[in-house]
Amino acid sequence: MKKLFIFLGFFGMVACSDDKTEDLLSGQRSPLEVTLNSTSLCRGETLTATIRFDATDENAVEERKDFQLYFESLENGAPSELFAEFPAEVTFPADQEQITVDFPIKESGFTGEHTVKLWVSAEGRAITGAAQTITVSDYHYITVSVKDATSMDVVEGRTFVLQAQIAEPAQADLDIAIAPENEAAKGDFENFPSTLTIAKGETVAESAEITVSWDDGETQEDHDWNFAATVGNDKYAVKPFTITRIDADLAKGDRLLDERWVYDNPDQAFYSTNTAAKYLTCPSYKEGDVLMGKSTVYGEGSKHPNRNLADTWTLLNAYEFHAIEGRLYSRMAKNSYGNCPLLTANGWAAQDTQTIQETCYVNNDKFTNVTDDGYLRMWAANDPGTVTVGTGDKTRTFGAAALYANKIGKNSTVPQSVVIREGTRIEVRARIRGAQYGFNYAIWMMGNSNEVAPTKTWPYCGEIDIMEYPQGKVVGTGTTVHQTLHYGNVSEDGASHANPTVNKSIQPSEWNIYWVEIVDGNTINVGINGKTTATFTPGSGGDFGGFAQDWPFTNEANPTGFHLLLTAGLAGEWQCGPLSLEEVNAGGWAASEFLSLTYEQTKSDENTPRMEIDWIRLWINENYDFGGPYTMNTEKNAFF
Repeated sequence: MKKLFIFLGFFGMVACSDDKTEDLLSGQRSPLEVTLNSTSLCRGETLTATIRFDATDENAVEERKDFQLYFESLENGAPSELFAEFPAEVTFPADQEQITVDFPIKESGFTGEHTVKLWVSAEGRAITGAAQTITVSDYHYITVSVKDATSMDVVEGRTFVLQAQIAEPAQADLDIAIAPENEAAKGDFENFPSTLTIAKGETVAESAEITVSWDDGETQEDHDWNFAATVGNDKYAVKPFTITRIDADLAKGDRLLDERWVYDNPDQAFYSTNTAAKYLTCPSYKEGDVLMGKSTVYGEGSKHPNRNLADTWTLLNAYEFHAIEGRLYSRMAKNSYGNCPLLTANGWAAQDTQTIQETCYVNNDKFTNVTDDGYLRMWAANDPGTVTVGTGDKTRTFGAAALYANKIGKNSTVPQSVVIREGTRIEVRARIRGAQYGFNYAIWMMGNSNEVAPTKTWPYCGEIDIMEYPQGKVVGTGTTVHQTLHYGNVSEDGASHANPTVNKSIQPSEWNIYWVEIVDGNTINVGINGKTTATFTPGSGGDFGGFAQDWPFTNEANPTGFHLLLTAGLAGEWQCGPLSLEEVNAGGWAASEFLSLTYEQTKSDENTPRMEIDWIRLWINENYDFGGPYTMNTEKNAFF
């Protein structure tokens, strides 16, 4: 569309030419104002300019007399040839307050859109609206676009609204018929309109929400779809348009390495009606965070946001680590160490067992912090302390965080918020940073039959290592993480048991989603991001002395389910080899960058060996049965 810029100019006291003069009486000349009937016209229509005295000017003193108005129209700097008639000079009678001047547009002889500058001047008079731009075209063109967007790109799985728009109000109802040039385009959209109607007097019509369909084929590609549109009015035409359907998966990387294969926006937090009032005003709230519902009954909680998981998994509960303080929420108020640690009353407690404290003392108040950004930071420090369990020397050079949740039936003082049984999927978004040499940060689970009578010892109770990241002189350094099951019983040689494992090289220092699915009593899937790394069944671990049949990952073997553990694995034998307590305390197994840090420095220094957890989410499928009854503090289970 080309625009006519019509300049209605003010030439001061100088006329356009010597013959364009008027005999003026004394006094200040009254200013003028110019208005146009339209700034968008098509062939056969008439541009009408109304010129009147500016009634807002109180200073003009003039005895009226005929005077001349001068008009020019320019397109690309030359006189426009789009008008059937163009009066260049018009007399404004002395006895009139306003006049109108018509400029009829040609009926034919041009195509497309033209920009024209229209100028008007009168010697010695100021003119408001002296220069104006109009569009002259062969039709009134209707533009179709995506509402509130700067392009015609639409993303797979999302919705958009299509709008049709014209520059001037419609002179009659305009029914716009829309059709794709390729019928295959219809498969990419749900609820795509065949017609849009701009009502008489309106300038815009909008469609209902259109959904961009998912393409679950193996090939990821964008599609450009061309559309043609017609309107049943010979004064109007619709510009053809192209919609580009963006494949949401095309920008994703390797399934193993890219967490967006699980969530399009993995940094979006969940919150619920339990926490909404406080969460929406807390430091960790982000625009786009998602309101979700949870339930112990399959199908009653919110569906998984991933389209490939939505029909199978619904939300059981989530630990989102919001920056909200107090019971029923995520963290304590800042304590004497300057931390906002996990609130024990909300389901987490110290895994301060004798085994864990062989190499360090555990103090979660000192070594955990739920940050204002909304994630759990747990770390270790070269900061001497003592342990409260075991015998012999209880001094330890190093302290660390170690956490557990959901030891159902263990005691009634630490609430158990979730029962992890058959039919549960656990997802943990985590990153591991700092000088990791000598550590084995881990996210893991153990059967509660190890904790509740009749007690089953390890590994008979069952263990699922969702992620382990050992670094040290035995295993070396690198980017390999491990996912393993431990079950059965030790063999006659006292060493072997069923421990099927898988290991993958990823980027542990970046956010990754580690997950496990206890699909049913016979199948466990483990994975990282969008990749299923292994599927374990009762036969996966081989026959270690006849114990392959002792598969403990069932409701029968572990009626109270499994508990979660988050540990640092400091100076462990796997990565460091066997060490005496004296050798552990001496610190030769650790990196110098870590050993040199004071406790205060470990709170923020990049060399601090740490694990950061953004969230832990638990989902259930149709095989899930809450079971019970249990000894649980169920009133303290509102976590997200």
